[in-house]
Amino acid sequence: MARGSSLATIVDMVRYEARLTTNPAGGVDAEDRLKHYVRRTQQYFYDEFDWPFMRFRPEITLSAGERYYDFPSDFNLDQIEKAVSFFNGLFRHITYGITFDHFNAINSDLDTSADHRRADPVQAYEIIRQADDSVQIEVWPIPDSNGGKLYFFGKRNLSPLVADTDTADMDDYLLALSAASEILAANKAADAQSKAALAAGRLMRLRANASPNAEPQVIGGGRPKFPARLPLIAKWNVNG
Repeated sequence: MARGSSLATIVDMVRYEARLTTNPAGGVDAEDRLKHYVRRTQQYFYDEFDWPFMRFRPEITLSAGERYYDFPSDFNLDQIEKAVSFFNGLFRHITYGITFDHFNAINSDLDTSADHRRADPVQAYEIIRQADDSVQIEVWPIPDSNGGKLYFFGKRNLSPLVADTDTADMDDYLLALSAASEILAANKAADAQSKAALAAGRLMRLRANASPNAEPQVIGGGRPKFPARLPLIAKWNVNG
């Protein structure tokens, strides 16, 4: 099968693979439990592997005098790999974190264009939580002109699997075989291991087919919860 199957379809697949009754009237609790298995299994594969089809590059258009910007709602703020600004025809890496050293150079709290408290291009950013609990991006320095861009490289949020018609981002057979193997193991079924082996084989094939030519390099290794720091105003390598 493929990605994009509905939650209801995958739940039916789990029933067949685990030799459960295919009659939804078997009980609401049983139905909810199967949906939970599917959701948790998808979350696991999302968290543990870097899937190229989940990569995302949202952009934010900067405005003169605007210090804070809404974070793209479908972008995972814990999976930012790098941020790049675009101004006056050039791309530049920007750093994560706005410190007192930044404010000593250009103090955003004293923003007046006449006093040169704004400047282009943006050189740093920070993710902040406002008093109303919204998540926004603060940029430094405050832009002095309109039309600049910020690009974020990272991972798209996982689509929720709540309604029966919601569709999965992950492969349906991978989810069904993995969830079914867990159910069979809990029931001490003789074929639990063989079902788990099918799931592992499916994962290996999908990973091989989806592997990009070059993995993104992360300073320090692993998947950072916050972006790696990059040199201030370093010219962007278009191949990186």
